[in-house]
Amino acid sequence: MTQRRRWSLGAGIVVLLMGGLWWIQSTEANITMGGGNTNLSSGFSGILPTANGGTGIAYFTAAGPTAARIYTFPDAAATVARTDAAQTFSGIQTFNGSSTVLNDVATGNTVLKLNGANHGRVELNDEGATTNYRVYQFISDGNNFEVRRTNDVASAVLATPFSINNDHVVLGLSAPATTATVGFPQLPVMAGTPTGVPTAITGFSPYVYDSTGQRQWIYDFVAAAWKALVGPATTDTFTNKTYNAESTGNVLTVPAKAWYAAAGCNNATATTLWDLPTTNPGAAACITGTNTQKGVLDFDAATDESAQTHVMLPADWTGNVDVLIKWLAAATSGDVVWAVQTICVADAETDDPAFNTASTVTDTAKGTTLQTNDAAITTVTVTGCAAGELLHLKLSRDADNAADTMTGDARFIGMEVTMRRAI
Repeated sequence: MTQRRRWSLGAGIVVLLMGGLWWIQSTEANITMGGGNTNLSSGFSGILPTANGGTGIAYFTAAGPTAARIYTFPDAAATVARTDAAQTFSGIQTFNGSSTVLNDVATGNTVLKLNGANHGRVELNDEGATTNYRVYQFISDGNNFEVRRTNDVASAVLATPFSINNDHVVLGLSAPATTATVGFPQLPVMAGTPTGVPTAITGFSPYVYDSTGQRQWIYDFVAAAWKALVGPATTDTFTNKTYNAESTGNVLTVPAKAWYAAAGCNNATATTLWDLPTTNPGAAACITGTNTQKGVLDFDAATDESAQTHVMLPADWTGNVDVLIKWLAAATSGDVVWAVQTICVADAETDDPAFNTASTVTDTAKGTTLQTNDAAITTVTVTGCAAGELLHLKLSRDADNAADTMTGDARFIGMEVTMRRAI
C-alpha cells in the first residue's frame, strides 16, 4: 500500500509525499524549489534555480500536442526561432520537408536576409544521389552577386551562368573552350519576322532571333517598330553609312566594269578599236541610222573570225571575270555561238602565250531585224591569270559550230567586262 502524506504550507502551497517522491503544488505564479530530483506535475510553472539544474528561467508553454512529445534543446546558449520578431541565426540551419516556404506577405519586408563580414550564400542542394550531386548557390559579397552551379563532391564550380560584377551584368561561362557545349546565353527564337508589339519595361528593349530569315531583331520603342540587325547572308539596305576601305583590316569587294567598243566611224569610214589578226579578222563597218552613227565588227556566218583587246588586271583583282557581248543582226532567226578566250602575261614573261580554252554562249537573234542582243558569259576561264598581269581577250564567232545556225553577219557592237576588286 502506497503511503501518502500531505502538508499545507499556506499561500496556496501544498507538499505531497507519495510513493517516495515529493510533489509540490502551488496556485501562485512563481515558486522557488529546493531539494533533490523533482517531477513537475501538469499545470506547474515556476522559476527553476540554477543550483537545482535549472537556468533560472522556466516559463514554457506547449500548445497543441495531443500526446506526449519530446522537445530537445541544445546544451548551450542558443536562439530559438520565434514568430513575433526578426531572428538572427548562426551556424548551419537545416529545414526538412517537401516544400519549405519562407513567406512574408507584408509589402517591403525581407523574406530572407544574409549577413556576413565577407559574403552571404544560399544553397539549393539536390542530394538525391550520393555522388556528383549539384549545389545551386546564390552568392553575394556586397559588391558582386553570382548564381553558381557546383559539384559538391569535388567542390568545383561547374558554371556561373549569371553574375553582377560591380554593376556589370555578366551572362554565361567565363572564357569557354572553343569546343564548349554548355554555358552560352540563350536568346528566344521564332520562325519568322516578329510582328507583335512587346510590353514595355522601362530601360529595356526586347531581343529575338528569326531562324527563318537568319537574322536578329531588336524592338525600338521610340520608333514603335522592330529593327533588323545585319545577318551573315541577308539582303540589307544601308542608309547614311560611311565605309573606309583603306582602314587597316577593312576589305570591300566590288565589281568594276569597263566597256570596250568594237569600232568607230569617221563619217562613213569605219576604224576598228580592237586588234585584228592577220587572217580571218572581224570586219569594221559603220551603221548609219537616222539619228545615230556607230562602228561595229562584222563576224561572218561561214568562217570563224576573231578580234582581240587587252587590259591590265588591277593589283586588287580577286580572280573572276564576266563578259557581256552586245550585238545585232539583220536576221530574225537562228543562233550565234560566241567564244571568249583569255591568257595573261606577267612581268618578265613572253607576251605571246597560247589562249585558254574558250568560254562560250549561244544567243538567239531577235525576232525583229536589227534589234540588239545581250549575250552574257559569267566566270570566264582565266587559268594562269593573277592580279597585276596583262590580260589578253579574244572574241570570235564559232561559225562552224553546229549550234551556230543564224545566216548573215553577227554585228559586234562592244563588250562589257566585269572584274571583282577587293579594295
